[in-house]
Amino acid sequence: MIANEGAVGASEPPALKRDWRFYAGVAALLLAVIMPLCAVLVPLLGLPTAAVIDTPASKGRYYFGLTIILVSWLPAYLYAYFPGTMPAGNARIYLLAGMDLAFVASVLLMGGEFWEKVRRIFIYEGES
Repeated sequence: MIANEGAVGASEPPALKRDWRFYAGVAALLLAVIMPLCAVLVPLLGLPTAAVIDTPASKGRYYFGLTIILVSWLPAYLYAYFPGTMPAGNARIYLLAGMDLAFVASVLLMGGEFWEKVRRIFIYEGES
């Protein structure tokens, strides 16, 4: 009898606490839906193009950015193939987040020539 009574009590859903975490979660979900829809309006703002990407990079700056972009992939490969070599806990998250930020910074550091090279990868220049 006692086992049956426990099963009935376990089927009741937990009480919902509407504290700051609840409202923060609802706000995050709403922003996750609204922000991509607002991205459609960005071209209508008439903002100037980014001067950092359009300026030509020096040879040293380009190679420095290329080195950062290649080195920033190492933690991801180490984590994928040798997870025991990565630090445990929050240090792993900080390392992988730093890797992502280094990747983005290196792309901006390399300048417009890099974007032109990436664009040319997708252009077919062969004879048809």
